[in-house]
Amino acid sequence: MLFFHWYGRPNGNRDQFLNEAVSLAKQGTTSLLIQGYFPWAVPPADAKTDRRRVIDETIEVRRALDLLLSQPGVDRKRIGYVGHDYGAMYGAITAGVDKRVKAYVLIAGIGSFSNWSLDYWLEALPATDKEAYRRALKPIDPITQITHAGPATLLFQFANSDEHIKKEAAIAFFDAASRPKQIKRYDGKHELQVEAARDDRRAWLTRQLRLAKGTKN
Repeated sequence: MLFFHWYGRPNGNRDQFLNEAVSLAKQGTTSLLIQGYFPWAVPPADAKTDRRRVIDETIEVRRALDLLLSQPGVDRKRIGYVGHDYGAMYGAITAGVDKRVKAYVLIAGIGSFSNWSLDYWLEALPATDKEAYRRALKPIDPITQITHAGPATLLFQFANSDEHIKKEAAIAFFDAASRPKQIKRYDGKHELQVEAARDDRRAWLTRQLRLAKGTKN
């Protein structure tokens, strides 16, 4: 299992999914938890720079898959991915270009890097620069790449009261994805620290990857 964390507090780092990885280990799962770089360590800057950063970060995800698959006893046909927020966005891109993952759980992700970069970091850019940013990122955006995710199976998890992702944007992201796919919504905000969501993705991954049955904790 490959885990990629969110951009936020608490645990906006590779510790976010540590407890879930430990729980899955009791079902015979080997997990690798990624530490993100962009935009965690460096903020969005401009179209050319950020396009390169997104590509480089996606390459890092794929190299993490290389490392995971090199571990003794890992079944190459039963690889899963869990990502939240930006972690979900990089998962969506990876799904479009790398066919080694069988099942993806994408939590509170959005289809476009431009939406967050321009709203939260680069809002002062001139309109022409904003449009150039959108054009530069569109070919590699999650919503563009997720259309090519098949044959991987996808589970989207969204919060009903997400303060960052409108329902329409969530539905558009889901609708763009290839099949097979499923969407679930939960009461909560963007951090989606909801027990039902954790339980659902563990049960879903158990089915999709044919994991051994485990205890609740």
